[in-house]
Amino acid sequence: MDTNTGNYIFDSSGNGNDGHIVGATWVHFLGGKFRLEFNSVNDHISLNQADSLRPGDGDFTTKIWFKTVTDDRQILLSMDSSTDGYYIDLGDTIEARMVLRDGSVVDVIKGNT
Repeated sequence: MDTNTGNYIFDSSGNGNDGHIVGATWVHFLGGKFRLEFNSVNDHISLNQADSLRPGDGDFTTKIWFKTVTDDRQILLSMDSSTDGYYIDLGDTIEARMVLRDGSVVDVIKGNT
């Protein structure tokens, strides 16, 4: 997703998964680039519920770049309902988890940061 101003972030993959920025602000980064700063519990990027964001039964890859200054739990990415989907969070023990749900089956992948 690429941009540096405004309230929208645009998907450069060609899948049309553009997002609406809620609360976060653009700040200058290294090399003249920009990044989003999320400094509130309500800051987030809202995306549509596109099929391309739902892995189904196939393989899929997610990638997030983040830097945190807190030990509190943070949800970094979420495409989740109470029965289906996935989310990535950073727990209060600085342990990253990816949780996958498919009906009653829940898989958890853990790793240390």
